[in-house]
Amino acid sequence: SMTGEATDLTFVIQNLGTAALNLTGPKVEIEGPDAVDFSVKTYPEATAAAGKSSSFTVPFLPLSVVAKTVSVTIPTEASDASSYVFNVAGTGVEWHGTRTLDPTTGVGEYAAVATLPADPDSVNVSFYDRTNGNLKFAKSTDGGITWSVDTIGSLNDVGQYTSIATSSDGQTVNVSYFDKTRGYLMLKRSLNGGSSWESAKIVDSTATVGLWTSLATYQDRVNLVYRDNSNADLRFARSTDAGMTWPTSDVLVDGAGLVGFGASLRPNGDLLYVSYIDTGNHNVKFARSPDGGNSWTTSIATSASVLVGDPTSIAGDYDSNWFIGYRDSN
Repeated sequence: SMTGEATDLTFVIQNLGTAALNLTGPKVEIEGPDAVDFSVKTYPEATAAAGKSSSFTVPFLPLSVVAKTVSVTIPTEASDASSYVFNVAGTGVEWHGTRTLDPTTGVGEYAAVATLPADPDSVNVSFYDRTNGNLKFAKSTDGGITWSVDTIGSLNDVGQYTSIATSSDGQTVNVSYFDKTRGYLMLKRSLNGGSSWESAKIVDSTATVGLWTSLATYQDRVNLVYRDNSNADLRFARSTDAGMTWPTSDVLVDGAGLVGFGASLRPNGDLLYVSYIDTGNHNVKFARSPDGGNSWTTSIATSASVLVGDPTSIAGDYDSNWFIGYRDSN
């Protein structure tokens, strides 16, 4: 648990016998030198009938960043044991502080981060250098302690609205961004974890496109949603070869209203989920595709009497529970 934040631990007492199990005394006792970091939030019932169960909750609230262990005792009137004793352990953790990725002036806007579940010490970040109009990339291989920084896009004013995604092996890195000079949606790709980069690829050049990009990968599929600023639409493009090539036409996700601001994309195979803002109607919207982005359904997640703000961020369990974070400008 984070230091200063409680995590509830729930335990179940199950009576497998044929007679009632009676608990005695305080019903739950916590002992040991770290007992101050644990407490009893809810107690079990005094009696558990035969074949029944009862639960209790012990919050863990670490006050320091060290391992904690306590002994939990449940006194009973059982004939075969006067009490049941077991140990509970936990460790307090905290943020490691702020690290400076790039100390130069005017950098850090539109930052996006990607990590690897298989290698939590590998962290990739894309961001905009406003001073020079460049797209930059930073990489850490030691959990964010030290960083290497490179300029990966410097032709025209490039690098706003970046989004970054990394393959499961960490080798293929895709970065989407807006070319402000030409009004294009662009993509940079590395096949060696960011050590070198291929030439920039044009994903969409049909209008002023590429604002509020959100990039997500699944196997060799690179999925990308973005705002078409000329037509006030939310659009979708997909590469099926890890970002090497892109289709000549994109897919309209939503064209009703002033939509596409603050888009956030989450894939689950060919199921795609997007949150975004309709500024014209003050709505937070949700879009879903069941077929890899070929078709979309949209709905209003929430409406407001005042302007709701971008960006949004979407997360869920890919079943029925979805959560969208957004700014309420009121």
